[in-house]
Amino acid sequence: VLSAAHLNRLHDRLDEQSRLTRATLHGIGIVCGLEVSMSKSGGKATISISKGYGVTSEGYAIIIGDEGFRADRCRSLEVKEDYEPLLLDEAKGAKDILELLDSDHEHYDEGVTIDAAKAKEMAVVLYVELLETSLKTCTPGSCDDKGKKVTVSVRKLLVPTAYLDALHEEV
Repeated sequence: VLSAAHLNRLHDRLDEQSRLTRATLHGIGIVCGLEVSMSKSGGKATISISKGYGVTSEGYAIIIGDEGFRADRCRSLEVKEDYEPLLLDEAKGAKDILELLDSDHEHYDEGVTIDAAKAKEMAVVLYVELLETSLKTCTPGSCDDKGKKVTVSVRKLLVPTAYLDALHEEV
């Protein structure tokens, strides 16, 4: 008899194999597209990323659809409690990481325009964020583990090159 634990293990194994196959077959990095461009007007910048496909070092796919991505606003990177992407610490520039916002982003109205002069000293990073939420729910009759819900999102970040240099030295 298959239990929830068996099926969860099978799913995890197949996901791992899929990511390994993707990383070894396509290689890691940009497979096609994902070209970044910046247009400037009056000290403000608009950053665009063309449609394309990339693979992370862990084998996760990064896909920017047919319309591409176009951001004219940004906000400081919001980090959830107990979650530190990109090894955020006291490294030079870590607090200056910005999230690019397109008009469909839920926080678009809270964003500020992108400063063209600052953007020239930064690089665009596509960051795959995986947030796991346990689905374990206890009822009077059962406390079975129902697995985890994994929310995968590609965050488009504007990162100071000084921070990337420090990160590269640290890793």
